[in-house]
Amino acid sequence: MEKEILLVAINAKYIHSNLAVQSIRGVLEENGYKAKVKEYTINNRVEDILDDIYMEKPVVIGFSCYIWNIEYIEKLVASLGKLLPACKIFLGGPEVSYNTDYYLDKYSNVSGVMVGEGEETFLELAQKLFAEGTDESCQNNIENIRLAGLCTRDNRKPTTTNKRVKGGQIMSTTTNLQLFKHDTPTTNTDQFDVEKA
Repeated sequence: MEKEILLVAINAKYIHSNLAVQSIRGVLEENGYKAKVKEYTINNRVEDILDDIYMEKPVVIGFSCYIWNIEYIEKLVASLGKLLPACKIFLGGPEVSYNTDYYLDKYSNVSGVMVGEGEETFLELAQKLFAEGTDESCQNNIENIRLAGLCTRDNRKPTTTNKRVKGGQIMSTTTNLQLFKHDTPTTNTDQFDVEKA
């Protein structure tokens, strides 16, 4: 399987650029994966973007989802399921990460939803999908892949993993706030006491 990953951004204006997909592409390429960024605007026709994506024939697509492009991306995702049925589609960004079950339930062709920063999660995903000797059952059954920061399905129902925190640290949603007690520098001699707060 060729390591073809397409990262797609739908920007509000032509002059805007999406730093998230550029950053993810950089991390993937530094680690030997072929990644390409395609940026469009909400003024492009959905059909033109579908044609362009189809011509790329990606194995994996990652969409960067924001409030200004989510309806647009939903139209693309619905159509891509028919055009590229074998393609693994992942959603990420602030507009989808808080409601992962909704997108996994609504779009059966969405393989997963990323929560938090995507650089490390996407890299680990690529490592699992394209590992030397990876059999097709793993590549075709994304549900078997468990990563922090990636929500997938388990027996056709959405399943949530631990969230990934900046710097590669992993925390579950039930992590005690005391972990962060000494991370924040203080200019005051009184230390913030989590237990008293």
